[in-house]
Amino acid sequence: MFKSISVIAVSLVLFSSCNKDGDNKELVKTYSNGMFITNEGNFGKGNGSVSFVDNKGVVDTLIFERTNKRPLGDQLQSMEIIADKAYLTLSNSNKIEVVDAVNFKEIGVVAGLSLPRYVNGANSKLYVTQWGATGTVEVFNADTFEKVKSIAVGIDPDKMLKLNNELWVANSSSGFGSNADNTISVINTDTDNVVETISLSANNPRAFVTDKDGDVWVLCSGYVKYDPSTYALLEETPSMLIEIDVNTKKEKSTFKISDTSHPSKLVANNIGDTFYYTTYGGVTSFKVESNTINLLFDKPVYGINIDEDDNIYLADAKDYISNGDVLKYNSEGKIITSFKSGIIPNGVVFSY
Repeated sequence: MFKSISVIAVSLVLFSSCNKDGDNKELVKTYSNGMFITNEGNFGKGNGSVSFVDNKGVVDTLIFERTNKRPLGDQLQSMEIIADKAYLTLSNSNKIEVVDAVNFKEIGVVAGLSLPRYVNGANSKLYVTQWGATGTVEVFNADTFEKVKSIAVGIDPDKMLKLNNELWVANSSSGFGSNADNTISVINTDTDNVVETISLSANNPRAFVTDKDGDVWVLCSGYVKYDPSTYALLEETPSMLIEIDVNTKKEKSTFKISDTSHPSKLVANNIGDTFYYTTYGGVTSFKVESNTINLLFDKPVYGINIDEDDNIYLADAKDYISNGDVLKYNSEGKIITSFKSGIIPNGVVFSY
């Protein structure tokens, strides 16, 4: 059985109905109890897509295009399911397509964005991180998709973590920022104001997980700067895992990952005692209590997720031109099965 922050095995159910003359209407396919694969697509080509895998392992491709009779858009960055809606963030199309999470029919579009990254929700509002040297979190009404507010945060805000009435924002400085950033912006979702800025002892926070004791861990990928003309390396800071006390918002412990490797994706198992992060060299596990690491996979991975049985799903973008794969492994690193995907798979999202 599948499960996770971002995939699952699903059964596809077909419903048909008849009109008053007895003619069959178009069959409507539904998606539940399974896993969506988000396919980024080639930059500038407008071929981002979503695939669906049912509980028999059958892959259904281009589900947005087939359901809505039009292309999805350019560079599908992420997908989030909130309540009964799925939010498909297209960073190069500067929009979020909103669809019914069960039948994938279009509901509306969140527009007026610039390089959006991720979506979170609270109090009938949507929060969208938007890259930029003066990064913002854009706030929208979750029903009308009208803009409510723009909240200034750090450089290139990326993933978010919701904790009660707070939203923690990782200021990644990973895209257009000319300087490193080492901060997390904490937004109160009742007032939509930044109530605290957490400074870290490492640069470029990218992703969050919580451990078995309820503390927050943040993956800092480290800052890398190149000469814009020669691409020579000008500056590089280490990548680290940092534990933060959720109450005091102070660092409790740090773990240096590497001086030269810069992971960007982080997930935790269901107990919260083992984390997995991705680098260009593969996937490494991190044991929280012992602070020990182990290389599980020695091939490049573009996305990662974990199901309720602690099976690990890896998105393999292959040559970043043709269709890729999603590989399913057990927690010991043994391959279980694989699924075909679209162009540049970057994540999996579970549906229930």
